[in-house]
Amino acid sequence: MTPLEVGILVLVLFCGLFLWQQSGFKCPLYIHVIGGCATALGFLIASNIEPHTPINDWWLLGKWWAVLIMPAFVYGSFAVYGVSIYSQDE
Repeated sequence: MTPLEVGILVLVLFCGLFLWQQSGFKCPLYIHVIGGCATALGFLIASNIEPHTPINDWWLLGKWWAVLIMPAFVYGSFAVYGVSIYSQDE
């Protein structure tokens, strides 16, 4: 990865974290545990992808997008389906 690509990625991540913190969105601890397991699964998937596959030609992260998309599925699913259940308990 070039320094420009790393800079773009870091900027996007910091903007996302800032917006998430400003929104006041709360997650229970078990969602973070599941997200951590999903990240570990993403690392496992990414480490087993062969080097000559077309996904490695992607310009930003290549096969490492699997590491980011797995916990995104967990948190996205909670944001869509679980927030209403979680907010009713309080």
